[in-house]
Amino acid sequence: MQHDAGLTWLHISDIHFQPKKDWRDIPARRSLLTFLRKQFADQKLPVPDLIFCTGDIAFGESAKATMTQQYGYANDFFTELLQICGSLPKDRLFVVPGNHDVNRTKVNEDAQAALGDKAKESRIHEEAINQRFEGAGLEHQQALQRLGDYGLFIQERLPHQSNPERHVYAKVIDIRGTKIGVGGFNSAWSCAGPEDDRHLWLAAQWQFNHVQQLLEPAQLRIGLIHHPVDWLNEAERDVSTRRIAGNFHFWLHGHMHNAWVSPGPNCTTVAAGAVGADTPDEFGINLVSLDFAKNSGKVHLLGYSARDDGWTSKPVAHHAPDGVWPLSIPTLPEFIASPEISCAKLPETAPALESNDLDALTPLVHALPSTRPQKLYGREKLIVELLEQSKSKNVLVLYGLRGNGKTELINALLQQPKFVG
Repeated sequence: MQHDAGLTWLHISDIHFQPKKDWRDIPARRSLLTFLRKQFADQKLPVPDLIFCTGDIAFGESAKATMTQQYGYANDFFTELLQICGSLPKDRLFVVPGNHDVNRTKVNEDAQAALGDKAKESRIHEEAINQRFEGAGLEHQQALQRLGDYGLFIQERLPHQSNPERHVYAKVIDIRGTKIGVGGFNSAWSCAGPEDDRHLWLAAQWQFNHVQQLLEPAQLRIGLIHHPVDWLNEAERDVSTRRIAGNFHFWLHGHMHNAWVSPGPNCTTVAAGAVGADTPDEFGINLVSLDFAKNSGKVHLLGYSARDDGWTSKPVAHHAPDGVWPLSIPTLPEFIASPEISCAKLPETAPALESNDLDALTPLVHALPSTRPQKLYGREKLIVELLEQSKSKNVLVLYGLRGNGKTELINALLQQPKFVG
């Protein structure tokens, strides 16, 4: 199945490699690999360009299997999964840590109690926590020790996303001419146990600022995290909710073992179920396929039946009765200002051009590959208006959020005959 004019990714989560439950979990994992191999070979599902795992790769330190052993099993699984997905290279696989990737024997209980107390008054301590994350001092290093085994796995097996000081990363990948940004967030560094709910620290401002800066060149931005936003403390929840909507087109998470799609005007959130689960309803993975030319996409929802030892489509009444959830590709807001400081929000759908406008307008993005949509689709009217303003004004000022397309708009404007030569 071809997807030259778009992008496809496989999203899995919560694998939980734990030898104690191998009798239950190995059949589910083997069945998943067999199912995907056949679906791709029969062209019933598009082969993914990327694989995302949103945490809980391991299950935690135990007497029966160390974390190192669990990540060894994970490496074997991911190696086979990459081969099944069209022999993807390892740098097309991205993961983030979850609460089960924490080695709880390395958690300082006194320091953890202090983090919990501060979370109860999160707005008072928010800046200090972000500054601590920036400084990466002794307290920070001690907190990150709980992810030491996870860090070794990343360093040895997935070095393209290695960041041992914080386990936060951002990568821009060119896939068939489209720059795809992937941001990996660490919501596990303050995890310790049942008390995590509503008390987690993310150092949200630091993580979002860091990732946003590195993903500035990306045309499509995808964020990965283990926990849903409502597991964070009050201050971190507020920052994260706003930044997700403003900085990302897609936001992927796991943890809840509850597969769901939440389309939004700017960002679509996709929650994965679990690969290793306790009950039938918890199983779930998804495969997202985007068609840039049609500005649309599909989320293929897949579940597992332990009784039948097989994976299949997982229908959702009203939203995805056939197991396929349709969606539109969201776009980030853009703003334009003139030297007189007047400002207007761009319309979601640009007004139709008059014939005389079209005659005067040079094609905006003729240099882009024909297999994907124009970066400035629907902005032709804006270019015409800017050209008209340039006749009476010596200066045009353009501003807006970082990464929302200002550079592409300027480049398109400079391609017009008035500015060439």
